[in-house]
Amino acid sequence: MQSLRSATNPPAPDNNNVSLRQAITEVDAPKHETTAQEIEAAWNDFIKTGNISPVFDDPSIVGTAYDIKRYTPELMTAFSQIVKLMPQVIKGQQKPAVLIDALNLIYRRNIDKVVGQKDESGKIIAKAQLVHIDLLADIDPNIAGDQPGIVLAVEVFYEDGTSGGVRPITKNRSAAKDDNPMIIPLQSAMGDLSGQLALAQKLMHSDHYQSLFPQQAPQPASNTSQPQVQPINAAIGA
Repeated sequence: MQSLRSATNPPAPDNNNVSLRQAITEVDAPKHETTAQEIEAAWNDFIKTGNISPVFDDPSIVGTAYDIKRYTPELMTAFSQIVKLMPQVIKGQQKPAVLIDALNLIYRRNIDKVVGQKDESGKIIAKAQLVHIDLLADIDPNIAGDQPGIVLAVEVFYEDGTSGGVRPITKNRSAAKDDNPMIIPLQSAMGDLSGQLALAQKLMHSDHYQSLFPQQAPQPASNTSQPQVQPINAAIGA
């Protein structure tokens, strides 16, 4: 467990003051023709003025971690759960399964990449749900010291509603059972989540956030209910 804590607590600047540029760097999502500078400028413009830039209509941005319209109140609740539960999982106080519901929302775009594919059964996959998380103590015995990692497994369902069973998320995110399982270094996973948390926090602190979802219930005013980045690192630390 000490190795898991160490892997998730690398030297880092104060996350309470994390910049948009830092957060964007951490998040693993496609940018294509849209540059990081354009994304940063669009985010800053919305946070200050409430203006929604055409950048957010770019097909390479829509639905990714850089899309401000992705950060629904429901997703914000999922981030709050990660903030609360991730430190407990890393310390062994909770089973990884407690993260499943939140991660199903946060990584829905990635999980859905198998939807529409035909697998070995000849059936079309209509739905996929994250159902299992494994924490591995050492994913690369060729490197000195423990290299912790995560393996995620999804259950797929066909158009007729039947289950195609549970299978790991693969490197190619395919439906093929013989594709190599994706083993995610724990430090990389934490970096990605921290980047998304930082972006969520920036939105939550903007006076214009509620204008994105005017038909949904307003968020609680208390800061304890809002997603924060710092508590993860503080709680995981020795």
